[in-house]
Amino acid sequence: MENDSVYSGLPLTQSQLGLYLESVRNPEKLMYHIPFLFRFNNVTPERLADAMRSLVKAYPGISARIILDAEGNPLWKDPAQTEPVQVEMLEMEDDALLQSAQSMVVPFDFTDASPLARVKVIKTEKSTYLFMDFHHTIFDG
Repeated sequence: MENDSVYSGLPLTQSQLGLYLESVRNPEKLMYHIPFLFRFNNVTPERLADAMRSLVKAYPGISARIILDAEGNPLWKDPAQTEPVQVEMLEMEDDALLQSAQSMVVPFDFTDASPLARVKVIKTEKSTYLFMDFHHTIFDG
């Protein structure tokens, strides 16, 4: 019988389990990240952020997380039971963004059911940027 106070989930697929284990074993390696940085010249940051929130809502798998059961086994938490991935809004100078773009890709935290995706809308003096970073397990399910 399922206990409502305990997270429930589905076993990971073999592909997901392999990606998860390798990511936990080598958290500093970013080989299973799928990052994107897009530049838009004629889009307001607010409209882009609203569009991304709609996308996250339409595709709940983006908000999926990996949790551990009582025995420490990783499970795929039902995206319908998770908080949607937040769309973060930032402002910075264009040169600073372009110099720091690589450092925006940081390891995902697998210890506390954290999101496996990051979405940021960044306003600069020249453009609006969309940064997205997904862990490969989102697409291997």
